[in-house]
Amino acid sequence: MSSKHRLQLLTRMIQNLCLRKGEFKLTSGRASEWYVDLKPAMFNSTCCALITGHLMQRIPVTIERVGGLAVGAIPLVAALLDRGALLNSRRELMFSGFFIRKEAKDHGTKSLIEGTKDLAGKRTAIIEDVSTTGQSAFKAMVAARDAGASVQFILTVVDREEGARELFAKEGIPFLSLLTLKDLTKD
Repeated sequence: MSSKHRLQLLTRMIQNLCLRKGEFKLTSGRASEWYVDLKPAMFNSTCCALITGHLMQRIPVTIERVGGLAVGAIPLVAALLDRGALLNSRRELMFSGFFIRKEAKDHGTKSLIEGTKDLAGKRTAIIEDVSTTGQSAFKAMVAARDAGASVQFILTVVDREEGARELFAKEGIPFLSLLTLKDLTKD
């Protein structure tokens, strides 16, 4: 199946599994008639494989770390690590994953970042499931940078096109998406 057909299948699956119409309040506080909850797609084996395949096409071999804010990034990072291990012999793609807690835990190591001990100087991609204003990915980017990471780009599955791209443009960080809300709501 071609990449174009896989993206069309992914779009239909996300429409069926994740897209809801109604009255919703988003994390950003904004109201929307459309809600995209990507978790059913991330926990569906076929859809997860399609998402991961498309994300892997966007990650260059120079990336050393992939991570994002809990909870949305965790299944994506885990799937990317699994897929990366399978592809490693062909693409020489080697990266480690991490996730960033919404706030540092108050016990044990009191870590904010979990999964890797070393982000310092590492070429890093921030992954997100759904982006609206970009504030969640921005928080992840700041935490990764504070840990010394060299954030190369932000990669989201669905961009609601409500400011995330513009936010990262101001930071000089490329913002990439697989799909937009318009892709999911057209027809």
